[in-house]
Amino acid sequence: MKTKTLSILALMLVLSYSTAFAQIPNNGFEEWITVGNCQKPVGWYGTNDFTDTLANYFGVTRSTDHNPASVGNYSVRIQNNLDQLPDWPAFGILWSGGASGSDYPAFAIPLNSSSFCGYYKFLPENNDTMRIALFAYNHGEEVFQVMLESSEPAPEWTPFCLIFPDMIIDSGRIMLSSFYPEGELTIHGNSVLYADNLSFDNLITSTPVTVNEFTAVDIFPNPVADKLMISLPDNQSGQITLDVFNMTGKQVLSRQVKASSAPPAIDVSSLAAGNYFLRITTNTRVVFIKDFIITR
Repeated sequence: MKTKTLSILALMLVLSYSTAFAQIPNNGFEEWITVGNCQKPVGWYGTNDFTDTLANYFGVTRSTDHNPASVGNYSVRIQNNLDQLPDWPAFGILWSGGASGSDYPAFAIPLNSSSFCGYYKFLPENNDTMRIALFAYNHGEEVFQVMLESSEPAPEWTPFCLIFPDMIIDSGRIMLSSFYPEGELTIHGNSVLYADNLSFDNLITSTPVTVNEFTAVDIFPNPVADKLMISLPDNQSGQITLDVFNMTGKQVLSRQVKASSAPPAIDVSSLAAGNYFLRITTNTRVVFIKDFIITR
């Protein structure tokens, strides 16, 4: 297997679906420019930028397979290609910021942001490991990284929500790759990663929510051992859906309860100790996403 050594930056994300959120440049990968035979997502750099634009193969492409189906028209598709080794088009990688790939902030992060969310699909070959990573900064100094790394197939659109440590940050950058991008860059197969609708704190859904609805929701106790209680706005009624996801974005529990109960709750005693996040949906509308810890 051929390898290629390179130093390259990781990339950062940007949010937006409604004005309740801060903007991440082209977070839904709706904006593209065409140069020769090549299409490039606006606000992002990747292997396409180091390839002859009149070539016949490009590792970063626009896809009409997107999620949620009612939000936008496109996603980004990132693919390895063993036949292109050892040249740049072999490596499926995309990052926010400039072409140099230096370690520097690429965009501002909204004050008090607590997590990095979005949707992905991954089709691995030969145990390739994909990565979705956010690098966070304060006054130009990197203070932490959060990342999803997996070699497990995710053939359907899968949500993720990476929780931030309790640290002050003001900016960040993102990296998306369909292989493990550390040290000597090595690809094992023609693996494919899709990504769409990246955001801070809340998954983007078909219907935007308002800031007031988010600030009016809480969960307790946290950490929790068995029963997690949900505090909702007074005007919520009817049936709500409670979905629990682990930190890789896999749904591990789902329950439907009445919002009018005092307060609604979900039993998490069947789950292992660890970090999770809860999605609350009312009438097909995501109301809140909150991280919590299960202890035993």
